[in-house]
Amino acid sequence: MKFDDLEAWKRSSRLCANLYRHLLHLFCCIILVSSSGCVSSKGGVKDDPGLQLKKEAMEDRAAIRDIQYRKEKNAHPNYLGLARTLAAKGFYDVALVQLKDAEKTDGKNPEVFYLKGVCFRGKKEYKKAVSQFKKAVSVDPGYSYAYAGLGIMYDVTGESQKAVEYYTKAIKLDPGISLFYNNLGVSLMADGKVEKAIESFQKCIALDPNSRRAVNNLGLAYGRLGKDDKALAIFKRLGDEAVAYNNMGYVCQMRGDIKKAIEMYKKAIAVNPDFAAAKRNLKEMEREGGTVEP
Repeated sequence: MKFDDLEAWKRSSRLCANLYRHLLHLFCCIILVSSSGCVSSKGGVKDDPGLQLKKEAMEDRAAIRDIQYRKEKNAHPNYLGLARTLAAKGFYDVALVQLKDAEKTDGKNPEVFYLKGVCFRGKKEYKKAVSQFKKAVSVDPGYSYAYAGLGIMYDVTGESQKAVEYYTKAIKLDPGISLFYNNLGVSLMADGKVEKAIESFQKCIALDPNSRRAVNNLGLAYGRLGKDDKALAIFKRLGDEAVAYNNMGYVCQMRGDIKKAIEMYKKAIAVNPDFAAAKRNLKEMEREGGTVEP
C-alpha cells in the first residue's frame, strides 16, 4: 500500500477509515522477531545495547497509558491510535501526519508530543525530537515516558550525565517501570559508574526477570569489572552456551585481553562448530595480530 498523496488521504475521512482498517489487518500479519542483543551483523556482540547505548522501545508501554483517555474521547477518528501503530512500525512520516490531526483534538494529551519525539528520533532529527519530548513534559510534568525519551536523546548525543538525570526523574515518577532501570544502567556504564550500573540492571531484572536485555547488560557490566566468571555465568542464563562464550570473548577483546578473547571464541566454536559469528570473530583476532593456534 502506497501513501503517495497524504493530503488527499487525510482530507477523505472515509478513505482514512478504510486505510486504517487495512493497516491494522496488515500489521496483525507481521511477526516481530526481537533480538537479544548478543550477536551483531559482524558476528560479535558489537550491536549489544550495553555497548552502543541502544535502548528499549517504550512506545508500546506508553500506549497503555492512553487507553482510558481514548475511551473518553471517542467522538472523532482515532488519529493518535493510528499514529501509535505507524510509529511502532517505523512509518514516521505518515505517523507525523496523523499526529498533526491528533494535536487538534487531543492537544492536552502528552502522548501526542511524546510520539512526535519518537518519530523525529527515528528520522534522526534529534533537535526536533528533544523539543517534542520537552513539550510533552510541559503538557504533563508527570508523564514519565517523556523524561525517559529525553534520556535516550542525551545518550545519543553522548551526554550520559544528562541522560542519568532524566532517567532518574522518570523512575521517581514511575518506579515500577523495569525498562527505565535498564536504560539508566546503560547510561551509568557509559559514564564509567559500573557498580551503580549493576545495581540498576539488577533492579530491572527484579521487576522483569524475563528481560534478556538487562541480563545481557548485567553480564557486560561484570565483564567490564574483570569479574569474568560471574559475567560468563550471567551470559549462560540467556540459554545459549555458545553465544555466552562468544559474548565473553568480545568482552575480553574490548578490554584488550586478546589471549582470553581467542580462548572464549574457540570455546564457542567447540560448543557449536557451525557458529559462524564466533568463527568470524576468531578470524578478526588473526587480522588484529593475535596468534590463533589450531
